[in-house]
Amino acid sequence: MKEASFNWEAAGEKNAETLTGDDGSVEYPYGASQPVVACSPLHLCVVKLQEGETISNVALGDSVRWKVQAASAGKFPTLVIKPTRSDIKTNLTVMTDAGRIYYMTLVSYSNKWVPLISFYDPQKMVETVNHKSILDSKAAQAEADKTVATMPGEDITAMDFGFVSMGGSSDIKPVRVFASAGHTYIQMPDALKTKDAPAIFSLVNGEQQLVNFRVKGDYYIVDGVPEKMNLVLGAGNNTKIVNILHKQK
Repeated sequence: MKEASFNWEAAGEKNAETLTGDDGSVEYPYGASQPVVACSPLHLCVVKLQEGETISNVALGDSVRWKVQAASAGKFPTLVIKPTRSDIKTNLTVMTDAGRIYYMTLVSYSNKWVPLISFYDPQKMVETVNHKSILDSKAAQAEADKTVATMPGEDITAMDFGFVSMGGSSDIKPVRVFASAGHTYIQMPDALKTKDAPAIFSLVNGEQQLVNFRVKGDYYIVDGVPEKMNLVLGAGNNTKIVNILHKQK
């Protein structure tokens, strides 16, 4: 759905895509196409309209050789279509209480048919995807905002603030560093959210070892409590390094 909505916005409503629905139906974009419904004698074709609307009128071009019956599937109004012979063609117009008018061309073949077609509203799909993106963004921001409040605990006396940051550039120098419950929390400057993150190395017996960390809000969370760490950003002459030392209590 998300990809289809982006394509529709980029290409315009006249180029909306035909999709495959979760129920196996061929989904046509409402208002952006006039579907051709392929039917066959001795087989039923079902047209499912959009959820929540009610059929108010059905107009069939050839009501002698085509049979159309209104029905419903839960909240979806449906039409059951059956031709009496092959190699015939007509048109069908359906009006609903939602103000929608569906135009369809019915074609009868001797040996091929589409069992189920349905419709989707491209504009509504875009609005749904955009709304979900906004909600996801707000949820992510809320999670980031509450990170400090929930991390790492309520007892500040149990936190170890015995860290010193030295050298390097101020743009990657931590605001504070502390440890609690077997983890080291490195709070980085807010401006770093829109810049490249530095790598973190621990120093063990004079050798640098790359440290895995995860990010929550402004915090880089490292498993364990290394005695010495380096934050490294860039390479060569442009390398920025901040040393973090842990002082034993």
